[in-house]
Amino acid sequence: MMWASTYTDTLICISGFEFTLLLLLFYLNLVV
Repeated sequence: MMWASTYTDTLICISGFEFTLLLLLFYLNLVV
């Protein structure tokens, strides 16, 4: 079941990265 754990960790990392991008875009919209 190692692959399942790695797959889940990857999804969490990707979703966290996308969340950071959304925050960054929102911040830029406030500044501009």
